Amino acid sequence: MEIRITKMLLAEPQTMGDHFKKQIDELKPSIDDLCGCGSNFKYKDCCKNVPIEFRTSWTELSIRERNLAFCRAIKDVLGLNSGKTWTDVRQEMNEEQIVELYQFLLLPLGRLTQIYIH
Repeated sequence: MEIRITKMLLAEPQTMGDHFKKQIDELKPSIDDLCGCGSNFKYKDCCKNVPIEFRTSWTELSIRERNLAFCRAIKDVLGLNSGKTWTDVRQEMNEEQIVELYQFLLLPLGRLTQIYIH
């Protein structure tokens, strides 16, 4: 398994823009939609009265949104969304799942971070 993870680290990094971009039109939000800043509040209760130049990014996922996406990926890979328990996960964990989790973990880092996993 160490060899496979090392190969992932040395592979060309995926473009972060593809994974962290949002498809939100910041100029035409609906007041009852969730705010594009990632706060999970409605737009009318969050950024409606904040000038665009002072808002957090609406074009890229916030740290909170990235963390939530990572948590969802972990649950999907391990099967926690399909009724498995942590006991099931511990008993059934396999190399493919571990490699997939590392891929999600390393996605934002890219190749040049000089991270070494052993």
